[in-house]
Amino acid sequence: MRTVLIVEDDLINARVFSKILTKRGGLNVKHTEDVEEVMQVAQSKAADIILMDVSLSHSVYQGKPVDGIKNYANAQGRSANRKFTDYFGDCPRNGGRSRKFPQAK
Repeated sequence: MRTVLIVEDDLINARVFSKILTKRGGLNVKHTEDVEEVMQVAQSKAADIILMDVSLSHSVYQGKPVDGIKNYANAQGRSANRKFTDYFGDCPRNGGRSRKFPQAK
């Protein structure tokens, strides 16, 4: 069974996504907002898919606030042998236009 990690700070959204992915998609679903856990899951390949909220409001990494885009870049940078699909769309933060995520440095 495939596993999806939902990185979401809104518990209601996380529950809705989880229910849909579990019942309709037959997927195993995990949820977190913790940056360290996201990076560990990405590194260990414990999830087949990571769905990232781009506007996380409570996540902190190394004492600094990080949104989903920074969280994604951190996870990508720590997982060099992992393929990432780096696309999101219809995000209010980017005016509703689809665009690519920034690449890790």
